[in-house]
Amino acid sequence: MFSRRALKPRLDALVPHLGAKAVADLAARIDRRGRGRLPAMWEAVWLHGLGELGPIGHEQPLPDGAKPDFRITVPFGERTVDVVGDITCVSDRGLHDQNPVDLFWEQVVARIRSAKLDPNHFRYQIGHGTVGDWPNIRTVLTLPPRREMANFIKEQVVPFLRELANVRPTTARREFRSSEVQLTLAYDNRQEFGGGGHASYNHLTAETDNPIYARLKAKEDQLRTAPEGALRVVILCDTGCQAMQKQVFSNNQSADKIAHAFLQQSSVIDTVLLVSVEAHAPMDLHNRRYAIEARITSAPAVEGTRRNQASGAAVRAYLDRALKHLPFPVLDAHNAALRIDEPTPGRGTLGISMDSNRIRLSARVVLDLLAGKISHEEFQRTYGWDTASERAQPNPFTQAVECGQLFTAASVDVGGDADDDWLEFSFGKPDPAAAPFRMGTVDELA
Repeated sequence: MFSRRALKPRLDALVPHLGAKAVADLAARIDRRGRGRLPAMWEAVWLHGLGELGPIGHEQPLPDGAKPDFRITVPFGERTVDVVGDITCVSDRGLHDQNPVDLFWEQVVARIRSAKLDPNHFRYQIGHGTVGDWPNIRTVLTLPPRREMANFIKEQVVPFLRELANVRPTTARREFRSSEVQLTLAYDNRQEFGGGGHASYNHLTAETDNPIYARLKAKEDQLRTAPEGALRVVILCDTGCQAMQKQVFSNNQSADKIAHAFLQQSSVIDTVLLVSVEAHAPMDLHNRRYAIEARITSAPAVEGTRRNQASGAAVRAYLDRALKHLPFPVLDAHNAALRIDEPTPGRGTLGISMDSNRIRLSARVVLDLLAGKISHEEFQRTYGWDTASERAQPNPFTQAVECGQLFTAASVDVGGDADDDWLEFSFGKPDPAAAPFRMGTVDELA
């Protein structure tokens, strides 16, 4: 979600606030593969943002032993307000576990390849049902449970694939129907791209029976014994939750609505800051960019208590100032969540741009090629330059060699906070050192 180049100086700046060991532990969590990686990133950037404004008390024990992430003092006018808070995250992982579409397609694709068939020629359509009564209603896909998926595919899907491998028809279709399963797998050898469709199962309609409300409710226990006069703040960050996105369907619960409903009944939490990453121009590969979106919600103000208007406004302004110190994201939460199991420090951006005489591509991918970390075949597949890839584009370096073009320049365009740089190669006109002689006419030579 955030580049390693942006995270490292922020981790360094946290040492005076948290101590070397605590920062080393935080860095290790970011390096470690798995679901703890994104929460550790959010914690690092938010603690740094708060630390840029003043001292932070980190994981200072409360009377019940709970250790919230931060304790700060916010000045306003000639007074100050004590703030105790926690940085936490929410995702749709539980809903994904209950509706294992990715696992289904991943295992089906593996079986398709084992049968020597092309996954791009297949499409699936998954049925769905609902559970509960309005408004506490939930969409559930009609797939086998995760623990039974492998057996279902082996017994039901594999025989269909064997038939296709033997007969090789132009099109075919198989429906799988039972009390639990309703899905269709279709084959068309004229189809260029594989995939499928299903109903959305992570649009929330229930005000309280959802991951966001449950996460906020859990934070009540952690902040319950904070000093009576201290404002209690939860910074809730997105690690792949559909409802955290700014744009949602009007008949579904947004994070803002859920947080507002929670604060109306909570006597413990005073303010919730909702933080997500929004993609701008997501379909434009060259101009796509990401930005942090933050919305703040507070419990109703009550004068003469810690929830008075003045202190609440001061805390909201303070959090807004801290937000300005967060780095620019390089991925949205959904795509970042798909990469949590990738090795550290990861690979290049895999980006590429080119015209007739110039090619720009990932410096790290080229370095991996030259260092022998990836093969020439992997390099070809990375950019879609082999016949087995979906793009199946010609290798522009091969085309240049065949035309007798040689390098005229090579340079590195440093990527700044991005975790990769651009390596740019320029080609000249066909060079007689690498191409047959081309003899022009007298007029051309004049």
